[in-house]
Amino acid sequence: MEDNLDIREPVAGMSFFNVGGPREPFAWLQNLKQATGYFAYVEGYRQAVHVLIAEAGTRDRDNLYLDTTIFPLLFLVRHYVELRLKEILLIHGLTKEGTWEPREGHRLGALWHSCREIFHNRHGFSDDYLEVVGKPILELHRYDDNSEAFRYPYSRERAGSKKYAEVFPDHINYENILDVFERLHTALEGMYGDLLAEYEAIQGEGHHESDL
Repeated sequence: MEDNLDIREPVAGMSFFNVGGPREPFAWLQNLKQATGYFAYVEGYRQAVHVLIAEAGTRDRDNLYLDTTIFPLLFLVRHYVELRLKEILLIHGLTKEGTWEPREGHRLGALWHSCREIFHNRHGFSDDYLEVVGKPILELHRYDDNSEAFRYPYSRERAGSKKYAEVFPDHINYENILDVFERLHTALEGMYGDLLAEYEAIQGEGHHESDL
């Protein structure tokens, strides 16, 4: 499949957020305005990962797409994981304290550490299982500890720094990314679901009425 990057000149009044347009597809955001929690963002980043990898399967090995799309793809993967970890911490905070204030920023290592503490000695989540789940999360953290390495070629804070890409492996397999991503999705979905069930049980008892 060839890149469809035709040349289009600027025109007056052009806007990314124009509700009009010559044809579908379009995003119907009205429904999402009523949604609560992280769902729309979590699901959106997950779907975007699938779209990029599906497109990669249509490209020849000598196509520039495969060597350049890896950066936005890995950012989507990383940000999805960040959102899921924050979602877990949010539901836990609402369950135990009625609120949650994010303190870990974009640091996946710190976010995972906080989540792991919640599930340590929790029924159905052994230390061995948490070790398996944490490995790819900490791997993402090792390559991108502050959500910059997949977005910028150089560090914005360290002048004269090497390119981030210099520390990446020489080859990264798209299908393997999808496999690990979906396995991690299953784990994080299960962890969130376990806490959500506890939260809903407490809500049913009328202990507090915080909204997700």
